[in-house]
Amino acid sequence: MEIQQDQDRAILVLSGDWTIDNASPIEQQIERAVAELNQKSYQVVADNIGKIDTSGAFLIKKLTSREKAPPRLSAALEPVLNFLPDYSEYTPPVARKSSPRM
Repeated sequence: MEIQQDQDRAILVLSGDWTIDNASPIEQQIERAVAELNQKSYQVVADNIGKIDTSGAFLIKKLTSREKAPPRLSAALEPVLNFLPDYSEYTPPVARKSSPRM
């Protein structure tokens, strides 16, 4: 993953294989890149990705979840990305206090 600067926003250029075998290092790269961008707007360019599976597609969905612009993809990547629902952070349910039984 490479961060490039455009006039008004950053561009995250994704490359390599986005598969389960690489998911952990990719997720670490995403965390570093997002921290480096410090809430700045960015465009995701994913047309240089080699292989992708649902793990990689999930990470792209996670990466693009706060951006309004869709990622730039190759035509081969669109079906696997469209297969997954939109990403949302998991929030555990709030435990309800039970009332005493009488």
